[in-house]
Amino acid sequence: MGGIIIICAIVVAAGVFYYSNNFNTSGESNNNILNTSNNNTTNTSTNQLPLSMSVNNQSSPSPSPGPGPSPGPTPPGPTPDPMDHTISLFDQYVKSTFSKASNAGLPGAAVVLIYKGKIVSINTLGVRDLESKLPVTPDTLFLLASVTKTFTATNVAQQVDKGLMRWNDTVKSYFNDPDEFYLYDPVAYDNLTIADCLKHTSGIPAAEGDMEAFWFNNSYSHMLHNLRFVQNTSTLGTTHQYNNVMYALGGYCAALANNKSWDQLIKTELLNPLGMNTATTNVYDFLNSPNHATHYFTYYNDIGSLITVPSYPPALDEIGPAGSMGASINQLVNWLKFQIDDNGMFNGIKIISKNVLDTTKTGYVYMDDNNDTMYGYGWYVDKTHISHAGTMPSSKTFVNFYPSTGIGLAILTNQDCWGEAFRYSVYKKFIDLLKGDQNTDPWPIYYVTYKPVYTPPPDNPTEPGDLTNYDGVYLNNFYGNITIKLEKSNLICYYGNNTLPYSLNHWNNTIFTIRSTGDVITFKNLTSGKYQQLITYMAPDYTVIPKNVTGTFNRTQ
Repeated sequence: MGGIIIICAIVVAAGVFYYSNNFNTSGESNNNILNTSNNNTTNTSTNQLPLSMSVNNQSSPSPSPGPGPSPGPTPPGPTPDPMDHTISLFDQYVKSTFSKASNAGLPGAAVVLIYKGKIVSINTLGVRDLESKLPVTPDTLFLLASVTKTFTATNVAQQVDKGLMRWNDTVKSYFNDPDEFYLYDPVAYDNLTIADCLKHTSGIPAAEGDMEAFWFNNSYSHMLHNLRFVQNTSTLGTTHQYNNVMYALGGYCAALANNKSWDQLIKTELLNPLGMNTATTNVYDFLNSPNHATHYFTYYNDIGSLITVPSYPPALDEIGPAGSMGASINQLVNWLKFQIDDNGMFNGIKIISKNVLDTTKTGYVYMDDNNDTMYGYGWYVDKTHISHAGTMPSSKTFVNFYPSTGIGLAILTNQDCWGEAFRYSVYKKFIDLLKGDQNTDPWPIYYVTYKPVYTPPPDNPTEPGDLTNYDGVYLNNFYGNITIKLEKSNLICYYGNNTLPYSLNHWNNTIFTIRSTGDVITFKNLTSGKYQQLITYMAPDYTVIPKNVTGTFNRTQ
C-alpha cells in the first residue's frame, strides 16, 4: 500500500496539466496512479497556404537524343534549398511513426510543417472516431488544451494595444469584490497583475485548482473563492509556477474590460480575423462540430486488460482562457504563419501592433536553474524557438516555431499515452534533423516511456465487508462532495459536480482504487454500520484555512 501511496503522491505532484522539460511546455495530463508511465486523402481548405511539395517531385525522363548539332552547355538550375532533404525525411518519419503509434492504439493525428510561408509537409493520419472510422482531415477539430494559452495572451495584448488594459493592471481592479476574489496573502492580493497571471508568477502553487476543474467540475467562481485559503509558495512575481486557474484570470479580465464574454471577445477580435471561423472556445461547441475528433483514454482495468475508452472532456470551460479551445491543423497553419511573420498582420489586415505582439513572445521568468528556457506571456521562449504544448488526459498537442528561419510545426492527437509518445517522437526527430542527425528513431524510447503499466492487486487481500457500509455523501469544504453509490453490487464514485461514474475496485481491506483516474480511496471510522470518513490521495492539500484539509472527506449523508 505504501508503494501505491508513493506513486499517488508522484502523480498528484505532477498535476493534471503538467510541465514537460522535453518540450519546455505545459499542458493538461491525467497520469494514472495505477496506470502510470514507465518514466518514474488529404482534403484541401480555403484556409490552407499554398502547398510546396517540390521535395517529392521527380524529374521527367530526358528525351532520346536526335540528329543535329550538339547543344551548348546546359545553364545551371536553381540551387536546392538545404531544407528540402530535411523536410522529405521528416515527412517520411511522421508517416512511419504514426503507423507504429496506430498499431499501439493511437486513433488519429495531424502534423504540419511550414517553411517560408508555405506548407511543406502536411499529414492527416488515422481516424477521428474509432466507431465511425471517419478519417482525420485538415479541417478536423482537436482540443488544444494549453495551446489555448497562446491565443489568450495575444488577445490580452490586443486590449493593451487598444489602450483598454495595461500589463501591470492589478487583477483586483477588474475582480474588485473581495467576496468573489481574494488571496490569502494580502500583499499578493493588492499587487497581483495581469502579467503575473500570464507568466505564472502569482506565487500560488503549481496546478492548484486543477483537481477542482478536471474531476470535481467545480465552477470558476468556486475555484476563485477558494484562493483565499491557499498560501503562496513563492513570492509574487519571482517564480514560474504553472497554474491554470490564475492564468484564466488574465483572459477573464480582458473580457471584463470589453464588457463581453471571453468566448465572444477572442472569436471576434482574434480567431475570425485569422480565418479560424470554425475554431471553438468551449466544449459544447466542440462536441457539436460536425468534424471533431473523439478523444480517447487508455488504461489497464482491474484484471490487467489494456482498454481504450472515449474520454469526455473535463470542465475546461470554467478555465476557458487556459485550455478550452478546439482547432484544426489547417487553422494552426494560419496561427503559425501569423506568429512567424511577426508584423501583426494577416492577409493584409492588422490584428495587432508588432511591438505589442512581441511582448507576448519575450521571456520574463526562467523555468529552472539551468537558465535555458524562459516563459513569456503564454509562450515558452528558448534561444532558437518558441513553443507551447497542450496536455490533457485524452489530448496531446504542440505548436513550435523558429522566428529566424520561418519554420513552424504543429502536432495534434486524440489519445493520451500513445499520443504523447507520438508527439514527443515527431518533435525530437525534427530537432535531430535540424542538427543534421538523420539516423535517429526516438519512437522506441518514448513508446516504452509512455506505455501504461499494470499494477496487480495484492495477493490474498482482506475482504471489504458489507458494501452498504460505504455508500453515502462525503464532504470536503475545499473540494466539495464525493458521492459513493452501491449500484448492482458495485461501488461507484461521483466527484463533486461531475456526473461521470467511476468504478471502485477493491484493493485491500477498506482501500479501493479507481483505475481510470489513478485514485486510491480509503474509508475509515466505521460507526453504526457506516464509514464516516473517506480519504482520496488524488486531492492534494493546498489550504491553510481550514488547517490540514488534505484529502479527507467527512460523511454528511
